[in-house]
Parts: sequence; C-alpha cells; structure tokens
Amino acid sequence: MSYKIEFKSDALKFIHKQSKSQQMRIMSSINKLPSGDVKKLLGLKNENLYRLRIRIFQTNLFYKY
Repeated sequence: MSYKIEFKSDALKFIHKQSKSQQMRIMSSINKLPSGDVKKLLGLKNENLYRLRIRIFQTNLFYKY
C-alpha cells in the first residue's frame, strides 16, 4: 500500500528549525509509516485520525486514506 504525505507549511518550518540529526530522525520516522508509535485518536468524529510520536515530538494529526 502506498501513502501520500502532505506537509503543512508550519510543519516544514518546524522541521527546518531542528538540528540535522533531529531532521533525519523525524523524516525517517515519517517515511517508515505506518510502523512506529502510531495511535488512532478516539472521541473525534473522523474515524481515520491518527498521531505519530517521534521521541519527544508528537506530530499533529494526520489522516489515513
């Protein structure tokens, strides 16, 4: 199954402000989706809403299509 990853401008800005090692860790974790610390968010109207945790960072919400 293939995935389409779209970044919001504020997410890209955040990633670019990080050190090179943090940037690599973040992008590596994103590229390895759907594996990793991914959890479905409960209590929201949209059933396909997830979050991804990368060490101390937690991504904003993302959708699984």
